[in-house]
Amino acid sequence: DVLLSPHMFPKYILDKYPDLNKKTTGFIHYNIYDERAKTVYESFLRTVIPKIKDSKALSGITISNEPVMDINQMLDADESKNTYFYDLWSKFLKESYESINKLKEVYQTSYQDFSEVPLQKDTEATPQFYDWMMFNNKMFMGWHQWIADIIHEMAPEIPLGIKEMGGTLEVNDAYKKSLRWGVDPEATAEFSQVNGCDAYNWYDPKKANLVGKLKWYDLLASVQKAPVVNTEDHVILDRNKQYIPEQAIHVDADLWQGAVHGRGATVYWVWDRTYDVTHDFDNDPIETIIDG
Repeated sequence: DVLLSPHMFPKYILDKYPDLNKKTTGFIHYNIYDERAKTVYESFLRTVIPKIKDSKALSGITISNEPVMDINQMLDADESKNTYFYDLWSKFLKESYESINKLKEVYQTSYQDFSEVPLQKDTEATPQFYDWMMFNNKMFMGWHQWIADIIHEMAPEIPLGIKEMGGTLEVNDAYKKSLRWGVDPEATAEFSQVNGCDAYNWYDPKKANLVGKLKWYDLLASVQKAPVVNTEDHVILDRNKQYIPEQAIHVDADLWQGAVHGRGATVYWVWDRTYDVTHDFDNDPIETIIDG
């Protein structure tokens, strides 16, 4: 399974067009919606896909790694420069409500035109935020659809997916942030042929969290009748040094229950004993969620 990793973008392009640089909460740190960036990425796709599409070893392509995109992070500090996104936002609202009076009734506001409605900066239980979330989802999933269309133009039979994170089903305030990720499993099903994901669950004697992972598999499998493919399956805490029987029992349970709940393939995240403090192969002692 080839991960395309669109978050890896040429530095010389960003040096040439510094306004493409964006500080975002996800892996992607450039304006993916800018036509200059899209031209570069399409060139990459049209170079790479023909080189790999006929390989007998290729089982599928993962379009993006842990996709997260908040449209607000694409905005410039100078509001006058944001006409592109605001125009799309106004068009989205007009298509949703047809008339400004209908929007005013729902929002309980006095806006006189769709162009007056700001992009939502706060995550809250309001119609305004719901509309913004749906707009953000449409933009980000539409970008993925654009990539999928280019790939399938050259290689229509290759299964595609994204490494969608299962954290969206966590029920606590910390995971309210996932509402701003721009990811929608139903929209994902429009351009993918597998239910790609990134989900974790590791042994913890104090808190069993396997059910949350299985709920995520169930959701994906219910949206699209396709195998769940977990291409970053965390079953043991990174750099954990507890070589105990419970770890093996936990992994067995995770494998079996995952299959029962629709997971057709998995790629385990590394759990290695080599020494290198620069990445996840690090084996130096660390504090873990497990005592001892």
